[in-house]
Amino acid sequence: MVNEKMRHGKFPREVNTMCFHADGILLTTNLLQFYLDLGLEVTQIHYGVLYNKEKPFGKFIKDVVSRRVHYSKPDTKNDVAANRAKLIMSSAIGKFGENPEKRDKVQFLPLEKLWFQMRKPHFIGYEVMDAEGDTNIVNIKQKRKRIKDDLATHMNG
Repeated sequence: MVNEKMRHGKFPREVNTMCFHADGILLTTNLLQFYLDLGLEVTQIHYGVLYNKEKPFGKFIKDVVSRRVHYSKPDTKNDVAANRAKLIMSSAIGKFGENPEKRDKVQFLPLEKLWFQMRKPHFIGYEVMDAEGDTNIVNIKQKRKRIKDDLATHMNG
C-alpha cells in the first residue's frame, strides 16, 4: 500500500489512515499531490478552482506602518499620532486573530430596552453603566448566536 520511499521514512510501518476509494471529495493541491505521490490514480475531476494567493491587508498594513514610522521621526515627531497608528494596527490584527467562539456579545443600550433584551434566549446578564450624570445606559451581555452546519455541503456543477 505504501510506496518504498514512504516505507523508510519517519514511520517505518504500514498505516492505512485514509481510504483510497472515495467519491465526490474535495482535495486541495497539497493533499492531492500527497496522494499522487503515494500512487493514487485520479480517474475523474468534476471541477477545479484556481486560487490566487493574495495579501488582502497588505496595503492597509503598509499604510499604517508608514504612518507610525513617519510620526516617530525626530523632524515629524507626534507621539499621539504614532500611538494611534500602533493601536489601529494592533486592533485590526487582534480582531482578525481572535476566536469569536470565546467571546460574548456586548451591547450598550438605553435602560428602557433592557426588558426586551432580558426575554431573549441568549441573554446572560446586564450591568448599569456608572457614569457622571443620569445616563440610564446598560451594558447587556449575550451569548453569540451561532449557526452550525451539521451536514457536509458538496456542490456539483
